[in-house]
Amino acid sequence: MEINPKQSASFVARTLQNKESKQPPAEDTATVKAKARVIFSFWSVVLFLGLPLWLWTTSIHRANLPVQEMLAWANGKACEVDVPLLFDIKAPKLTHSEAQDIIRGTSHAISSSKNFDIQRVQWQLSETLDGPRSRNSEEVALSIEFLEDSSSSAPIAQLLLQSKTLLVQYSPAMLRSNFGVYSVDIGKVIGEKLDEIFVEEQLSIEYLLASYSGCNKQLSRFSSTGNNADHFELSAKQARRRTRSLKYAPTYHISISLFTPGPVPTSWDIEAAISEYLLPLLESYSISNFTVDTQLQLYAPFSPSMRSPEFDWIKQQWIIREEDLGGFMDTANWPLSPNIGAGPTLNFILYVPDESLRPLVINGSGDHSWIIPQWGGVSILNHVGRIPTILSKEHLRPVLLTFSRQLLSLLGASDNPTSFPQQLQMLTRIHTLSLILSASSTLGSLAQLAESLATIPIPEEVALRVTRALDHLQMAQRNSHAGRFRSALEYARLAKAEAEKAFFEKDMVSQVYFPDEHKVAVYLPLLGPIGVTLLASLFKEIKKRRPTKSQ
Repeated sequence: MEINPKQSASFVARTLQNKESKQPPAEDTATVKAKARVIFSFWSVVLFLGLPLWLWTTSIHRANLPVQEMLAWANGKACEVDVPLLFDIKAPKLTHSEAQDIIRGTSHAISSSKNFDIQRVQWQLSETLDGPRSRNSEEVALSIEFLEDSSSSAPIAQLLLQSKTLLVQYSPAMLRSNFGVYSVDIGKVIGEKLDEIFVEEQLSIEYLLASYSGCNKQLSRFSSTGNNADHFELSAKQARRRTRSLKYAPTYHISISLFTPGPVPTSWDIEAAISEYLLPLLESYSISNFTVDTQLQLYAPFSPSMRSPEFDWIKQQWIIREEDLGGFMDTANWPLSPNIGAGPTLNFILYVPDESLRPLVINGSGDHSWIIPQWGGVSILNHVGRIPTILSKEHLRPVLLTFSRQLLSLLGASDNPTSFPQQLQMLTRIHTLSLILSASSTLGSLAQLAESLATIPIPEEVALRVTRALDHLQMAQRNSHAGRFRSALEYARLAKAEAEKAFFEKDMVSQVYFPDEHKVAVYLPLLGPIGVTLLASLFKEIKKRRPTKSQ
């Protein structure tokens, strides 16, 4: 069938005419204005109400932090260590000039040893033949008392065990020299003794500074450029001590437990033993407070994970392998005290083995007690004969003395010096420095966190705690430089507490783990459909109005 071109053209023309006739009628002016007002109203609500409200409810308040000062403490200001050691001279039978000669000889001996480079030595003459002088006794690191002894052939320096006093015995003949040679000899003996007393403290301070990333001090004894053998030996020794001991706390809780695998002993006179053998130590440890509780647990066998002790036929002893000490306690069934209260808990366990397993000692060393780092200590009571039903105070005396030594070790004390007051002073100075470094490091981390994450809020409480921490750090360092270490320790403790509270503020911590991607995931499903509709209507209205404006 052939199609006529004229008919085809007329068909197309009729089709187009029908389409034109089916177009919707043009909107009147009132309708156009109404639609424009609706679109304008929606966008007005979004721009002038929704957007400001959203910005106001989602805005992040960031209080001003003294970032530069915080970073200054973290990057070296805390390392401006000045640990003065004031030595008080009491020489009632020496003249002022004779005492000065001895001080010069001692100072020369100290400077020659180069072990006091990190500590500033000061001297005072509180009592001489010329007359008494006075000074604050709290600032005295060591009192050096001279005792005249005509029978002495050589000067003797001895540290008293129950006081911070170095007793020096000398004879008048040692001072009779026109050139002060004998006075120099006395000073040399005193200098050697002082070096022996303070060497552990000096090593601990140097190790703290060498371990702190913000310090750039070149410390020869812990420098890798020095003798490698000495470097590793000293570092390992100090690392073991720091790993074993707990961090300083103003309060500690002590739990003393008696465990026995059988029905005896049924009781122990622990209160009287604590009052006589342990309480004097706790009262003397004036830089912290202690609380003590006790418990007795019957039918408490060894841990199932521990291998049974072996009998040594030669020594007639039961042996515990050193590798089994970690599994000695049955932590699943023994009611050991957890950390309670604000301070850490120290557990001390007295274990009374069965009569068939006594004496029970550690293989190799033959000891019957050991320390568990940062946890507590264990002592085995190898009582000869049958275990009494009641352990008396005399039975518990060696055990409580062992626990006392373990307690001091866990608190950071060393065997040198042997004087407990000197150990307490040494711990005060070391804890002060450690707390200053720790607080400074925390403030530095907080400053870096605030600069790197601009989306986390910084409440005013954080800024207030940071300000207080910086003030306490300043006071701690000022008191430390003045030799008032008890006050410096208290300020350093407050600074560390404020710095940690500021760093672990709950409002900041929750935002650290809420990245921007999570916000997009929350807002996009809600605002996407609404935004597309509003934008489409706006573009359509603009497109419709363009021809009108062009005409």
